[in-house]
Amino acid sequence: MKKKLIILAIWIFLWELAALIINNAILFAGPVDTIRALFDLLARGEFYVSLLNSVMNILLGILAGLLTGTIFAAAGKRFKTFDEFFGPFIRLLRTVPVVCFIVIFLIWFGAGRISFFIVFTVTLPLVYINISSAIKAVDGRLLEMSDVFEMKLSKKLKYVYYPQMYQSVRATLKLIAGVGFKSGAAAEVIGQSMHSIGNGIYRAKINLETPTLFAWTAVILLVSFLLEKVFIFAAGKLLPGDKN
Repeated sequence: MKKKLIILAIWIFLWELAALIINNAILFAGPVDTIRALFDLLARGEFYVSLLNSVMNILLGILAGLLTGTIFAAAGKRFKTFDEFFGPFIRLLRTVPVVCFIVIFLIWFGAGRISFFIVFTVTLPLVYINISSAIKAVDGRLLEMSDVFEMKLSKKLKYVYYPQMYQSVRATLKLIAGVGFKSGAAAEVIGQSMHSIGNGIYRAKINLETPTLFAWTAVILLVSFLLEKVFIFAAGKLLPGDKN
């Protein structure tokens, strides 16, 4: 922990040094200006409305993508035809540029819930591919043994699948927490969703308020970090796998 704090302090020092060298807050904001802008945001009531709206839409998109991707991965394992039919389409979602989906969803659904649909679309293929790979990596001998002893599905999930899938699930949760907020915020910026993090970023951009832009970025990083920790904690409680 001490080493990490020292490394963090060095990076903050370099950040401030770069800001002093550039000496132009419009081009580059240092940590001091960013912290001031962050406290200014915290003093505004609209900040909390924007934060709540964005977090709710993005979180719902992540959870919807996580649930759907997991169900599809399990169905693909159980039914080969399902994987052959839906698998290529879901993998295709991963290759299409996010901006294309943003434009399409703006036409279909408008800007109000754009972050939800984008996060769902981005999260779904990541969960499906990672969970499918984790399921396929489960030891076949343990599965055969569970069939011999006629284990119920609930016990098979708890004692055979979950312990071996924990690390993959953990990595997937960390991935979608970060990707979800990045894609969701980008969708809000482009879609100009009112009362959202993306709208705050856009207004900071058009007003040339770079410290405020950096402050919003810090908010996204912090919320994404906290969400990642919540996901990992929940996975540790639900999945009795190896936590080391």
